[in-house]
Order: sequence, then C-alpha cells, then structure tokens
Amino acid sequence: FLAAQTLAPGSLVYESVSFLVTMNLALGLFNLLPAYPLDGGAVTEAAIWAGTGDRGRATSMTATIGQGLAVAIVALAFAVPMVRGELPNYTYIIWAVLVAVILWQGSRGIKRSLAARAWLAERSVRDFLAPIVALPQGATVGELDRIWAAHEGVAVVVLGAGGRPAGYPVPQAVAAVPAAQRDATPIVQVSAALEPLAIINVDGDLRDLLARSAQLGGRLPFFVVMDGTNTVGSVDTRIAGGISN
Repeated sequence: FLAAQTLAPGSLVYESVSFLVTMNLALGLFNLLPAYPLDGGAVTEAAIWAGTGDRGRATSMTATIGQGLAVAIVALAFAVPMVRGELPNYTYIIWAVLVAVILWQGSRGIKRSLAARAWLAERSVRDFLAPIVALPQGATVGELDRIWAAHEGVAVVVLGAGGRPAGYPVPQAVAAVPAAQRDATPIVQVSAALEPLAIINVDGDLRDLLARSAQLGGRLPFFVVMDGTNTVGSVDTRIAGGISN
C-alpha cells in the first residue's frame, strides 16, 4: 500500500500494486471468517474455549457456526439481488457455492473427527480381543501345524525367558520346512522377534493401540495382549488399520 502511494495513479505498475493490495486485504478478511479450515475458525474455537473451559464443546460449536455460515453465504448470494429487484449475479453465486463447500466440508470433517474421538474414548483393547496360542521355545513346527489345523488363522506367539512373549512364527519360513523335519524343527528357528510396541495391556486405551499401529507400519501381523504377566489374546493389526481409517 505504501509503495502504491509513490507511483503515478493510472499507470500499469500502480494498478498492479493496487490489485495486490486489494487481493491481500480480501484474502486476509476471508481467512478471518469464523469457520474451519480458515484461521478464523481457530480464533473462534480459542475464544469459545476460553469462555467455556471445554475444548471439545468449543470445537463442536465452531464447526456448527461454520456450517451455518456456509448456508448463509449461498443464501445471501441469491437474496441480496432479489431484495434489490435485480437478477442474481451467477459469477457471485459460483464463488459463493465454492466458498460454502470449503467451509461446510471443513466443519463436517471436524465434526466427524470429534465423533471418532468420542467413539475411541468409550472403547478399550478388550472390545477387539481375539484368541492366541502361546508356545514355549521348545515347541516344534509340527506342533504349530496341528494348532493351525485345529484353529485356522489363530495368532501364535513364542514365549521367551520368564514366559514373556518374544516372537511369532513367520508363515513363509514355516512353509519352507521340509515335511520330514517339521516335528524336529524348533519353532524359534522359523520365528521373528516380537517388537516391544506389539505388546499391549488388555485394559489399554484404544488410541494408544492406533498410535502403536502407525509406528509399526504394518510390520507385524498382530498385537499380543497381556493382563499383567498373562498372555490373554491378540488384536489383528488389520483391525487397527481399519479403525484408523
């Protein structure tokens, strides 16, 4: 704006600088609209949070304000010309609809996120528990065959020192053992180490499970669920991925 004051009005440079000033002001004001995903939504949320002391409520109220604003913007694009007795400006209507969609979708996404957080807070690892079989280090591939034949797809964990879960059989390695050697091959020879992140508490927070799943990046087929020192079940990592989605 200050640079524009030093230029000759009407010149191309003056008009270009003036246009940039106008656009920056317009974008700044637009960005202060009290709706997500704009900065004005964050300001509004902070103000309501300060007034109520409840961040969840502040976020929900801001999302509702944003959706109301989206509807109002489209309504005004039609109503203002009608009140003046004029035909609607379709350029304004198109822009109004585009802005409204952005605000509506941003607010809708926030509401869905809040609902997901509330759903997660009401659940624990117990809600997704599946069976598991714990085998000692001395168990053989043949024993594993019989377990999988009786319980198809059941999670199997190999216990280490002190009876703590230490590994799990890798299907590809298990399949590579010759039939004649399966009853003599220790299961530890076809097992991979179990990462500490894969061991969770049965009463653990489901959000912690999802965070661990993201860190592991799908490297393990299941989580081992413990109740104190006892192995009580498993949670398929595909379930964790599905919950995240």
